[in-house]
Amino acid sequence: MFRFLWQPLKKAGRLFDFMEIRSTYILALPLFAMGLYGVYHQEMIPAVMLKYIPEFFALIGLIFVLKAFVERKSALNAWVLIMVNQLFQSLTFGFNEEFDYSQVHIFLSGILISTFVGIYCINKLREAKQNVSLNSFHGHAYEHPRLAFLFVIACLGLAGFPITPTFIGEDLMLGHIHENQYPLLAMIILNIILDGLVIFRIYSRLFLGPHTKGYHEVAYRSS
Repeated sequence: MFRFLWQPLKKAGRLFDFMEIRSTYILALPLFAMGLYGVYHQEMIPAVMLKYIPEFFALIGLIFVLKAFVERKSALNAWVLIMVNQLFQSLTFGFNEEFDYSQVHIFLSGILISTFVGIYCINKLREAKQNVSLNSFHGHAYEHPRLAFLFVIACLGLAGFPITPTFIGEDLMLGHIHENQYPLLAMIILNIILDGLVIFRIYSRLFLGPHTKGYHEVAYRSS
């Protein structure tokens, strides 16, 4: 599985190492703004282009999640990249078929709430002078159990588990992908799988594993 699945995905993610995080955000913001404007004004877009736009935005979202997949320096960067990927997925659904945009709003409401809760937790760790890189397991749950609980709730919400409106919105919008749209379906499924992997990798690296302070480990007790 590592050789034929995870290693190729890591290699694909490293192809975008030339994109610095700051420049990635600068690129993503105007691109998303233009896409959002286009969703509400699709009559201005030629029909030939409109046919391929859903796959284009699904591919852009996939690039962001692949970059998050190989991110090791900053948990905050990986977390925000997941949110950006979800925003571009919403554009994919918006362009793919005409439907009630309240479904997209339901989807994004849970995403945005979970994202800001996760950012709050990571920033609280940084304020406490804790390591928030993804190079190793830090075990912050020992000293910050409440943050660990709050962050795992944010992870579940961002991953689309049925605790936020994201689950309902995602289910509604996936129903608008047609059976013959194989490339789009493959990219959306890969997006969803990688989202979950990156999200819970962030949680496990930050809050699980042995803590750097030795006195948190379980002490040996003889019989």
